[in-house]
Amino acid sequence: MSGQEWYEFAYEGTDGLRLDYYLRARFRPFSRSVWSRRVADGLVLVNGRQVPPARRMHPGDRLAIAPEAAGPPPATGGIEVVYEDEAVVAVCKASGILVHPVRLMTRDTVLGFLSERWPGILPCHRLDKLTSGLVLAAKDLKARRAVQECFETGAVEKEYLALVEGDPGGEEGRVDAPIGRDPASAVRIRMCVREGGDACVTGWRVLERLPGHTLLSVVPETGRKHQIRVHLAHAGHPIHGDFLYGADLDVDYFENKAVNLTRDHERWIALHALALSLPHPARPGETLRLRAEAPARLRELLDALRAGCDGCDKAPRQ
Repeated sequence: MSGQEWYEFAYEGTDGLRLDYYLRARFRPFSRSVWSRRVADGLVLVNGRQVPPARRMHPGDRLAIAPEAAGPPPATGGIEVVYEDEAVVAVCKASGILVHPVRLMTRDTVLGFLSERWPGILPCHRLDKLTSGLVLAAKDLKARRAVQECFETGAVEKEYLALVEGDPGGEEGRVDAPIGRDPASAVRIRMCVREGGDACVTGWRVLERLPGHTLLSVVPETGRKHQIRVHLAHAGHPIHGDFLYGADLDVDYFENKAVNLTRDHERWIALHALALSLPHPARPGETLRLRAEAPARLRELLDALRAGCDGCDKAPRQ
């Protein structure tokens, strides 16, 4: 048994719901069978007692979960807490880290990192695996609903840093073009600008012009999958390192799981979720403003470009 305290809380589910079903619904990504084993092993107590996984729960019951029930801690490299209060937690993730588990990628995720520290917490939005930056999570359902409503109604202001290939010309611009699944692509997740796609708007502003590249401040007015990457590539200026929407599409990486798992540390794109601003979910009248500075990898690349060095089109290692 570790030295950590057990996580204790009151049951707030439906009267008569089975314990293992409740745990599965609340504490993703673990399955019901995993929770059944942990209940049977005495890692979950109800009202201070060991009970069977099929025990029927009632409002007012007190649950206690041992720290061991969360399983081995996920790898924490590349994820950093940048803000916490009574309602939310914000982290900054590195490029290459998933927000939610997918297939074999179950431990080294933002959700795994958060769940180890705040059982039951859930991210309120998604960020592309290859995009670094801010991810906001809520500590309870009320705060999560409030945050998600802000995203759905457009009350969230988002700003990204994007280093793109070439010079878009002018000081600012706006791409207003629908996007949807690319039917001509061999890669299933690839999106494109297409008729009949979802309405999509992205604004950008030049921050700095560099040899062969431009650093942009990007403000997405909508929140579609791969929106910024698709719109900037559509404008003729793909994000540096973007091997899905740039000139060198790597089909093997996206289609082969083994390659995906072994080469993730070599992959990144120069897109960073820099800032979020939204009404605070638990403090009426207060605005929550979050910021995560650009990662070292991007800063080093910018410095190399400014210096006009040989080979500065290649990303430095972290």
